[in-house]
Amino acid sequence: RNSLYVYPQSLNFANRQGSARNITVKVQFMSGEDPSNALPVIYGKSSCPEFSKEAYTAVVYHNRSPDFHEEIKIRLPATLTDHHHLLFTFYHVSCQQKQNTPLETPVGYTVWTIP
Repeated sequence: RNSLYVYPQSLNFANRQGSARNITVKVQFMSGEDPSNALPVIYGKSSCPEFSKEAYTAVVYHNRSPDFHEEIKIRLPATLTDHHHLLFTFYHVSCQQKQNTPLETPVGYTVWTIP
């Protein structure tokens, strides 16, 4: 088995306009572009299922430049293709949900290709 350890470190939205202050990062191991291509290869925490399709960092309250301290362990497939990649989605999490609005609002994305 091959494992990949991901350590999100920091994010800087200080110069970005908008109200993104309560920020979390969702990490997914993807086998294609479609959201349904997230693979259940992320090891779960002790009270969760063994594998998951996504992992989240803790929300850093009212900080536009948060530091993260999570470790995300991923079980890599035996054969990797050019379609495999990590998808990082950055969310602003509302403290007070307003009617008919989502609790999480995407504020950015980035991709890391798996060599």
